Amino acid sequence: MHGKKRATPLNFACFTTLLLYNPSRHLIMSSIKDYFLIGDMHTTALVSNTGSIDWLCLPHMDSPSVFAAILDEERGGKFSIELQKGYTSNTEYIPETAIVETTCAGKTSSFIVRDFLLPQASVDVIPHFLVRKVVGTRGESTVKFSFQPRVQYARQRVRIRKKSSHIFYARLGERNLWLHLPEDAKVRRKADGTSMDISFMVKEGESKSIIVEHSFETRLRFQKRDLEQETRDFWRQWVMKGTFFDFCRAELIRSAITLKLMQFYPTGAIIAAPTTSLPEDIGGVRNWDYRYVWLRDATFTLYALFVLGYSDEAKKFFHFIEEISEGFRECEDENCSVDIAIMYTVWGERVQREFTLPHLRGYQKSKPVRIGNGAAGQKQLDIYGSVIDAYYFMMKLGVPISSRGKSVVRLLVRKIAEHWQEKDSGIWEVRNELRHHTYGKVMAWVGVDRALRMAEELQIPDDIRKKWEGLRDEIATWVWENCHDKARCTFLQSPESHAQDATNFLFVLLHFLDRHDEGTKKVIASTCEELCKEKIYIYRYQNEDGLEGKEGAFILCTFWYIAALAAIGEHKKAQEYFAEFGKHIPSHGLIAEEIDPKTGEYLGNYPQAFSHIGYIMAVYYIQRYTPSGEDVWYPRKDLNPQPSGPKPDALSN
Repeated sequence: MHGKKRATPLNFACFTTLLLYNPSRHLIMSSIKDYFLIGDMHTTALVSNTGSIDWLCLPHMDSPSVFAAILDEERGGKFSIELQKGYTSNTEYIPETAIVETTCAGKTSSFIVRDFLLPQASVDVIPHFLVRKVVGTRGESTVKFSFQPRVQYARQRVRIRKKSSHIFYARLGERNLWLHLPEDAKVRRKADGTSMDISFMVKEGESKSIIVEHSFETRLRFQKRDLEQETRDFWRQWVMKGTFFDFCRAELIRSAITLKLMQFYPTGAIIAAPTTSLPEDIGGVRNWDYRYVWLRDATFTLYALFVLGYSDEAKKFFHFIEEISEGFRECEDENCSVDIAIMYTVWGERVQREFTLPHLRGYQKSKPVRIGNGAAGQKQLDIYGSVIDAYYFMMKLGVPISSRGKSVVRLLVRKIAEHWQEKDSGIWEVRNELRHHTYGKVMAWVGVDRALRMAEELQIPDDIRKKWEGLRDEIATWVWENCHDKARCTFLQSPESHAQDATNFLFVLLHFLDRHDEGTKKVIASTCEELCKEKIYIYRYQNEDGLEGKEGAFILCTFWYIAALAAIGEHKKAQEYFAEFGKHIPSHGLIAEEIDPKTGEYLGNYPQAFSHIGYIMAVYYIQRYTPSGEDVWYPRKDLNPQPSGPKPDALSN
């Protein structure tokens, strides 16, 4: 563990700019992988590699957007740098921070724009600060910006008003969007007052800032603060608290910062992604809103945070789960009911109904753009086991189970007993027919198994314990008799289907399958034979799911596969595939939901928390199961591959 060691710059495949052309509108749109995430732990923004802020929701992660050009270049709204002819740009993160630095260079002059949101480690936050700091690096440059706010997902245009020569504002309901400009800035407002062009000069060694402030009244006193230094100090001090495996330290740091940006500070909630409707199929309909919290991700999220040494963040997320659990009625009789949803808002509330925004064209004409999530009301049986597993994981790490938590676990086991034989929509939230999804049954088994492991702490009487043991065995028997394909030595997605599912890779990690059993290796090999393309690209499934179009390879499934390979002793292959896939991750280190195997383009909402969690878990399992004395190989010459991080026994089930 080397918390104070400076990160080596990421060494993924060379990051090149790829712009996507839309011939019908003559507009240039950035590739999804060309965006960088910034945030203040309450909301986030996406900055393109040309310095355009194309996505920002205020005041929170799931609030309506102020800038949404990523979903409609013309109507969505943005805050862009307008480069002069002959200038080129290059964008990267400042190491160990969430500050994005865009270098703009011409023949005789150059400047840097540093973009960040001021970190707000506080529950009650009203002013949010988006800072665009310009630093002259050569000669004298004319810097131009275009400020085009389009609030309420571009359903409402706001007029930009003048407060003073260098302060402007636009009303956003009860709050204002204040724009603080350098005193020498020249401003040209468009005729309708909804957009504004800004320009000013910056010399070598000189710095000037544009600050967007979201608050009721402007807080002028912040102008005396060095907001960039505060932001640098915050992130670097936070990074120093972590523990990282040396063989891919810089990548793990970027994943850690990304997860931190997606954790809503007031409640501890961690959203799946900070965006909505980035397509899984370019031009298609597979576009969803991921700005919510999926409870099924709980255990792996907690696991990943503890692997990196961020116990405070893990405990905050677990507290969020416990607060949701408070809504479960504490009762012991047979009539007790549990109304547990599969996803929640960052405030722990039910997700709103799904609706579309037809006025937005969508990313690369991928319509519809959706807000809310229609899967929120689905039946997904894996949720019960996922929550129980989270309690078990925290108990193993020394977090005592409260009396309320004990009641919740007992209650969830009863719900498993009542519902495990029912059909559901499954982990992939298919929107056609219900099925007996194998993964849901295995997670029901996991829930009962983990509850039995906690039986003493839960103070379970012997007669109830025996019933639970019988239930666990009954579920396992059903899975083996109905979901196991003996001819192919694998598990089916469901008894109703001949297809396999990438969740098969999880069964060994969940200890449903024995990692030393030869049959387990056959399951993993058979599943890969059907779902793996070119070794490292893995699809969730290949059968029809009731939706038009096709999706890309699912990045999380690649990391599941790598972790499973490591667990069954094929650590050399796990390392090889891990290194190979790393070449397809851009140099900034952010990971999307899916990837197109043909083009390498990212697909789906971005960045994806579960993909980063999968990356962390793959690293952990490679490190954990590599025989003692062997180095973990990774294609980088400047890192010394010494083991660090949590001891394996502390995190094994």
